[in-house]
Amino acid sequence: MSQIPIEKTVFDKSAFEKVINRSFSQLPPANQTGEEEAATPSFTIEDFLDLFNSLYDFIPEDVLRAMLEKIAGTLGVRLDDTDIQALLDEITSLRGQLVEIQSTINTLNQPQA
Repeated sequence: MSQIPIEKTVFDKSAFEKVINRSFSQLPPANQTGEEEAATPSFTIEDFLDLFNSLYDFIPEDVLRAMLEKIAGTLGVRLDDTDIQALLDEITSLRGQLVEIQSTINTLNQPQA
């Protein structure tokens, strides 16, 4: 049986304290309110739904299924293929209604001749 040599390097504790700052003073406090938070954009559920609606036609059905399964799993709900298909059908129906409503709004907002 062969032996594997193991080498261990030990550093001086005072040298360690000079290099490593264990007080974490470089990090800002978690509850700090200031320019950092003001510069961070907020992303609302409406923003998410707008983005999802704009990308819906480009998302393959298997990816939509995976997303619904992930959401259901996060909520602790068990879904089978029938449930997932029903949700996909509902999403498609709601998107169709949204398109009709948006079309009606656009028609009403056009200047009358």
